[in-house]
Amino acid sequence: MLTSFLDELFFIVLFPILVLFFGKSTLFDTSGGEGIFETGIMALAIVAYLLKLVYLAILSYGLFFNPRGLKWLLMRLFRLSLLRRWYRDMNKVGTDIINSSTEIRTKGMRFWSSAFASTFLSWTSRYLVANAIVMAFFAVSDHLLLFARQLVTWIVMLVTPTPGGSGFAEYIFTNYCSDLMDVPIGLQLSAAALIAFIWRGITYYPYLVVGVMIFPRWVAKKFGQKTKKPYNGPNR
Repeated sequence: MLTSFLDELFFIVLFPILVLFFGKSTLFDTSGGEGIFETGIMALAIVAYLLKLVYLAILSYGLFFNPRGLKWLLMRLFRLSLLRRWYRDMNKVGTDIINSSTEIRTKGMRFWSSAFASTFLSWTSRYLVANAIVMAFFAVSDHLLLFARQLVTWIVMLVTPTPGGSGFAEYIFTNYCSDLMDVPIGLQLSAAALIAFIWRGITYYPYLVVGVMIFPRWVAKKFGQKTKKPYNGPNR
């Protein structure tokens, strides 16, 4: 619960800072004018940011203010017929929220400063992978802007239509970051496509390979047993 809170807080805090630092035109404009692609990226980023903000607000309310109230709300929501099959799971989630809330309230400033610092370094290092890959092949006109656009890409991936943003992430990176590579204009898209393939090959595709090996075993273990009956409410 706390890890999820810190991850979302990283995006919620850093995104508006980067928008203010670079300005809307520099951060989203890649072709000297607000075209369909640039407008679409900005719209998707705003929608995804608002979704993250709502999730963070709900999680913060549960962790720091009223964990029992959030559990009660989850229980009421998952008593609906369409969601009733996950009622018992949500009961465990609610209990986890209460336990997490109780524990984190005992933590001091040293714990929180270390947690924020490790979260910042973790995500920053992940984004700098693409900067390092580009540097291996081409010069970069603005490393900080490339970092900022990767953060926008990651936020947009929240609302992408494909699992894990497969295909969509590569397309966005190729068209969104190509102008930052110091190569002839005619070669920028090709260069960015190469970097996008290597970037995803390091940061995403290995998880798919591991998943192919683990998923069948997990399915057999999870669904090979007798299925639990859905919760139908208290007996009368």
